[in-house]
Amino acid sequence: MSLLSPKSLFLSVSLVLLPAAHAQSGCTAPDGSRFNLEPRPNAVVQTALSVAMLPNRVGPDMDLVVATAYDGRGLGGSNDGFYVQRSGVNCQPDFEGGLPVIDNVFGPNGTPTAVADPARDAFFIVDLRFANAPDQNAVGILRTTSANLLSSTACPSGTQTDAGSASCWPAGTVANVTGLDQFLQSPHIAVDPRKTGREDPADRPGPDHTDAHAPCSIPRPGVCESRVMNTSMLIESCQADIRGA
Repeated sequence: MSLLSPKSLFLSVSLVLLPAAHAQSGCTAPDGSRFNLEPRPNAVVQTALSVAMLPNRVGPDMDLVVATAYDGRGLGGSNDGFYVQRSGVNCQPDFEGGLPVIDNVFGPNGTPTAVADPARDAFFIVDLRFANAPDQNAVGILRTTSANLLSSTACPSGTQTDAGSASCWPAGTVANVTGLDQFLQSPHIAVDPRKTGREDPADRPGPDHTDAHAPCSIPRPGVCESRVMNTSMLIESCQADIRGA
């Protein structure tokens, strides 16, 4: 899994509310789409759900939809699952899988959240990560392009193997790596909608600003800045996580 190179992604442990849009999957059943491929008998739970989509990316009135969840099946050894619909066939995902390990070290450890990046025709997933020897917590960030998700070669239909999941999400990195004496919880991300430039620092929250959903203050610009996949994306990780006693 290759590292993400620096650009403009905002990362914090808070819920980011983005403008609402209506997803079009080609399915019009009153109960919507069942968004996993698990057989119905003896089904297990999927929780901590999120959904992101790029409108009309598959075709007119046909969106490319990505969902995530904690999946009790442990797909490919990972309980952090992803589900992608790239057609309206059967009103369900075309493929699903478990999120891959980052750098062959940091394994998925819960609360995956997806976000679409319309300006760069891409998707990100953020989740918690854990590594052994030494034991470390981290926030994982995965990226893929719409072209990759639409490719049946890169992402075959059905339930992915470990290798298949890695080819669907080929780029990843970790942020906010901590020891076990520090606690990370419920990471979320938002993507800068502009293709070029960056926001005015004067518009950023000050050091005393605290989001009502976050367990920590949002830092001033420049605290943790890098570039991601040649896209003008800024990564800011929350620096004041809940500390262990």
